[in-house]
Amino acid sequence: MIKSQLVIIDSKDRVNPTSSTSSSFQYNLMYYGPTNIDSIRINKITIPFSWNPILAQTFVITIGGTPATITVPAGQWTEQQLASLIQAQITADFPSSGATLIFTPGQNVFTFTSPSAAYELNFTNTQNLYQNIGYMMGFFGLQSSPIIISGTAGATSSVIYPNLSGGPNIYVKSQKLQLYNTSFFNLIPDNVIQSIPVNAPVGNYIIWQNSVETRFEMNNSQFQANYDFMLVDEYDNYVNLQGLDWTIEIQFFYKF
Repeated sequence: MIKSQLVIIDSKDRVNPTSSTSSSFQYNLMYYGPTNIDSIRINKITIPFSWNPILAQTFVITIGGTPATITVPAGQWTEQQLASLIQAQITADFPSSGATLIFTPGQNVFTFTSPSAAYELNFTNTQNLYQNIGYMMGFFGLQSSPIIISGTAGATSSVIYPNLSGGPNIYVKSQKLQLYNTSFFNLIPDNVIQSIPVNAPVGNYIIWQNSVETRFEMNNSQFQANYDFMLVDEYDNYVNLQGLDWTIEIQFFYKF
């Protein structure tokens, strides 16, 4: 006979909350079943989209042979806000150029225009692909796409739809509940137990549910009273929820 116990883990109830974060913590489970675990099922994960998908970075705009460094602070910028922020710096650095950066909502594109001089947009910086502001604005796509865009007087627009949410997924990791290895997810190291699509706007909750009732065999592993949990991005960096908490519901199955 198979029975189960549902455990709802809330990061606010973590061990040593003042010396750990909601993105990396230990959790003591209250569990009353047998110690041999047949399998587990992750039922639901709820995470607030409270981190800054846009990281602090710079890129360089050159107009008529004169370069200027554009600074993008970390934040949760909308497309219009980001366009306004960059436009203010363009106006300050190139006051007589007439250069503009605009976002057109109906077409969902950013467009940079230099009406009378050659230009270059150099998005080379230390950020990874999903976190590079040029990629997020849609000015280049795949890794093989040009990260430096140049032309004579005129306009250049996004070649892919902008995505200011950052990477397409975040990941829940646990060394003690490890189910997958590095061969399962492209960029992700060991200990990932679930990938979560970033499918909600900034400021909302990202909710993942196990709609196919997938269960993972634990081969009668011994139950442990303490488990570790981490939230990371595509590049294995901790996701900074900025003081907010998240929950994961795990169902433990055991045989009688």
